[in-house]
Amino acid sequence: AWGQDAEWLELIIAVWPWAVFFQIDIYYKGKEISLDASKILYIEKNGQYTHIVTEKNTYIVKHSMKYYEKRLSLKMFGYVSQGFLANYQYIESENSQYVLMKNGYVSYYSRGRRKRFLDNYLKYIT
Repeated sequence: AWGQDAEWLELIIAVWPWAVFFQIDIYYKGKEISLDASKILYIEKNGQYTHIVTEKNTYIVKHSMKYYEKRLSLKMFGYVSQGFLANYQYIESENSQYVLMKNGYVSYYSRGRRKRFLDNYLKYIT
């Protein structure tokens, strides 16, 4: 029995750093909510607020983009522009000017972001 427990412990230790990136805690309407990062389509800065768009809801919160960047795997998300962090799995298509998300939302590249975004996106999809 100890052999199996040791194997499970090794597996948990191996995947633990990744597990941190699959959940993100936010404060929304006075409550702490834990979101599954894989369900986030994108995060967009809009003035002093940040919109976290999931498959089912949009959460409007006050944290900065850096706050989310530090908490999300940048292997799964990439900056289209300074204020738009896209989840690669929800990209419908892209061209030289913008990224089209699967929910129909369009985000235009900001200067200097396109090449790095596409390099990382291609690593993700291949």
